[in-house]
Amino acid sequence: MLETAKPTVIIHGNSLTIEEVIQVDRYHKTVGLSEESCRKVNHTRKYVEELFALVPFHNYRN
Repeated sequence: MLETAKPTVIIHGNSLTIEEVIQVDRYHKTVGLSEESCRKVNHTRKYVEELFALVPFHNYRN
């Protein structure tokens, strides 16, 4: 079984610092989402999927 590394930079949605971006970019630190951020992403995805369900889709070809 592969062991996954615990994220060292957690995205909360409003507190990402330049230092954290550098840690990810230069030193390949792992990134994760906070539980609240995951809930927001899932809620938004559901909303967008519901909106798309209301729009007729036409497969246009040139």
